[in-house]
Amino acid sequence: MMLILNGLLNNIITPIQSKLAEVYDYSSKVVNASTIISFLTFLIANIPANYIIDTKGIKFGLNIGLGLWFIGICCACLINVGFPFVILGCAIFAAGQPFIVNTPAKIATYWFLP
Repeated sequence: MMLILNGLLNNIITPIQSKLAEVYDYSSKVVNASTIISFLTFLIANIPANYIIDTKGIKFGLNIGLGLWFIGICCACLINVGFPFVILGCAIFAAGQPFIVNTPAKIATYWFLP
């Protein structure tokens, strides 16, 4: 279920980016920045996420990822306050993605340890 929710925020914003640019009076480049920033944040957060999962444990890393997801979604829900909250929410959400995406591989690694 968590892996299904992984693309939630980007998949909600991407199809309606042109409408969001119209409604909130931003250029399409600013609206597209939310998706671009989320991919860049994922790349940057991937190495620390692996380190934290390896040193602190799978449960700790998973809880961090879920917490960042929750905070990111809550920020994105403030879209009516201002569109920059969506960009901030996408960045926070993407920082939690490596914790979630890397967890199944770590479980398999520990489970089938040679």
